[in-house]
Amino acid sequence: MVVINDSRLKLIVENEHGVGQSIVQGFMNATNAMVPGARATVVGYGPCGKGVADTLRNLGAVVSVVDTDPFRALEAIMRGHRVGPMEAVLPGTELLFLATGARGVIGSAEIALLRDGVVIAGVGHEGLELDLEALLAVTAETTALSGPGSDPDARVLHRLVDGREVVTLSGTRMINLTAAGGNPIQAMDLGLSLQARSLAAIARGDVPASEVGPVPVDVDSWLATSLVAMLGKDGR
Repeated sequence: MVVINDSRLKLIVENEHGVGQSIVQGFMNATNAMVPGARATVVGYGPCGKGVADTLRNLGAVVSVVDTDPFRALEAIMRGHRVGPMEAVLPGTELLFLATGARGVIGSAEIALLRDGVVIAGVGHEGLELDLEALLAVTAETTALSGPGSDPDARVLHRLVDGREVVTLSGTRMINLTAAGGNPIQAMDLGLSLQARSLAAIARGDVPASEVGPVPVDVDSWLATSLVAMLGKDGR
């Protein structure tokens, strides 16, 4: 068994740049909101969160990052992002992207900090990072903002008992899948190429069939070299 998701090449091309682009594209499709000048927060600065944060910044958003890993927090600072804990960042956040993959990252305590009008989108595989039960517990009424015949969860306005409004997109499921076409085709081509070449390596006996391991280094390196040659042609 080969663990494709741990490939250095996949983490760069698909997770960081592919997911970063498609998440922001999905958000814009779902909301038609302007990104330039918006105060956005990305919770989780792994490869996917990094791509989302950098894409938002490149479009003109003022981006803050929350991550408990000091190395990831340091990387975010050195890429030009603001970094802070939930209690310092959430009260000023207009657009909230959840990219930790962990359950219940935004619970009752964090919901109490949310700014009126905040829009919440999911980046992780499951819509579990926002505790929806905790949100519903302080919600006076909900209103589906999507049009007739569309997914009732596409945009839901939660009017809280204290008068604040919170908008969730697709129940915080992955917004690049629910409101966009998924990752760019080039990123998916790369993932499939890694799978095919890793299977070929197993068939040749280059990878022990009884073990779980990373993508063979020569496979990662060969594909990376090929991409450099293709993308770098004509001085691009």
